[in-house]
Amino acid sequence: MTDLKKKKVMMLCLGNICRSPLAEGVFKHCVENSKYAGMIEVVSAGTGSWHVGDRPNASSIKVAANNGVDITGQRGRQLSASDLNEFDLILGMDRDNLEDLNQLGSGKAETDYFMNYAGVEGVDVPDPWGQSIDAFEGVYEMIAKASPAILERLMER
Repeated sequence: MTDLKKKKVMMLCLGNICRSPLAEGVFKHCVENSKYAGMIEVVSAGTGSWHVGDRPNASSIKVAANNGVDITGQRGRQLSASDLNEFDLILGMDRDNLEDLNQLGSGKAETDYFMNYAGVEGVDVPDPWGQSIDAFEGVYEMIAKASPAILERLMER
């Protein structure tokens, strides 16, 4: 498999400080601890520009760290139309994220909802912004449970 092109995956949410940084970190951790280590590049972005250059939300950082995932080096970035041709897979955390993504047009990237791609249909990853640490822990748990299924599906293609 070493002759295969590295796959590029983007996790997408609204501001790129809560859900998508967690998804990036957790999915990277999942990849690094699998037989696919080194075969997938993972990044995250937001549909909005409010947090470009910012660190992830402190609660996202704390929940990730409590689970052995370091996301402190991440910085917010905004989704661009060129991402549709740069990435193989872009996963929106909720319906609004995917609608914003689809309004940019189309490209080579496969697009879907995060949970749908994991085989759990009709479930959004809720935005924990402004909520208690418990909401962030709930988001982490959803992402951690879904990530292995996403990895397997991605590598089947």
